[in-house]
Amino acid sequence: MNACFTSYKFFDNAIVASANFSAAKWPTSNYLPTSVGAIQFVNFNGGNGGDYHLASSSPYKNAASDGKDVGADVTAIQSYIAGVY
Repeated sequence: MNACFTSYKFFDNAIVASANFSAAKWPTSNYLPTSVGAIQFVNFNGGNGGDYHLASSSPYKNAASDGKDVGADVTAIQSYIAGVY
């Protein structure tokens, strides 16, 4: 990130950790779950048309800097793309 940007804010994100992108490669103050399952989506469905809201048990529920769920606002996205094919 530092090699690409001189000024940025990148915090309170959940990034699934991998051997290629260890915690040391990301700015501090981010979450690094070890698997997609650790995020606890309502229904990940293998990344194919699931329900990507965070389950009430997710450690990332209401954990963003603004008190909302970490990640995309799934409800807003669904609203914006309703009827688009």
